[in-house]
Amino acid sequence: MKKNLGLTLIEVVIATAILAAVLLIAFSVLWSTQSAYNEAAIAQDLEARGRTFVDAYKKDLSFARVTTIAADGSSVRYQVPLSSQASGDLDYGYANQGVAIVGAECELAFVPTVLYAEGTTAPPPPAGATSVALGGIDANADGDLSDVIAVGTVVKRIWSGAALLDSAAVSDQVALGYSGGSYAVDVDNDGAADRLFTVLDASGNVVAAGMIASSGVKFRMTVWHGALSDLKTRFVLRRMSDEWVLKNDQ
Repeated sequence: MKKNLGLTLIEVVIATAILAAVLLIAFSVLWSTQSAYNEAAIAQDLEARGRTFVDAYKKDLSFARVTTIAADGSSVRYQVPLSSQASGDLDYGYANQGVAIVGAECELAFVPTVLYAEGTTAPPPPAGATSVALGGIDANADGDLSDVIAVGTVVKRIWSGAALLDSAAVSDQVALGYSGGSYAVDVDNDGAADRLFTVLDASGNVVAAGMIASSGVKFRMTVWHGALSDLKTRFVLRRMSDEWVLKNDQ
């Protein structure tokens, strides 16, 4: 008696289901691997942006005279030494297109473009920005969905009095916490506000604009960069921070 080598309908269905399951697992692994690779690439890019930005302005701000700073640390104005007068005092100002201008100021200011709210509703954005509700993505991985992250650009402006001489974007994808119109927000839940720019006194306390000349001895820059993953399932954040002594009297 010949053995029947044909497959029954049930066996075909079972074989098909097994093949589909194997393909699904393989696809899921591939998808997960690609997603992890993409997020790693985003993180590496954000870290490079942070290092580049801090390095670009550390020298300027080491020898600068800080003229004013926003209460929430989202902007700073400063001058750098230009030359020595006959009295031995330094002239302070800033150069525009290679021309040194006594009394000019450089301003670094955060300009938001998008507010990302972790929950299902987003607050009204600042002028010129938009709001996006992430709908359940814990952007800063602090265990809640109540945070708002503002992403935008740091713009460099050169002023001579009230006249704006030049303006250019110097770093994008900059991310700051946002609450009630302020950017002095604790992003990483360490108990301290992550101000982009901070002047400090000798004890490490934050110095207000009006007290810089008498108490400011250090400068701190803490810059976060952030972006949504390619699949828009995670928000990638990277932090770069540095602190240094101000070389010149304020």
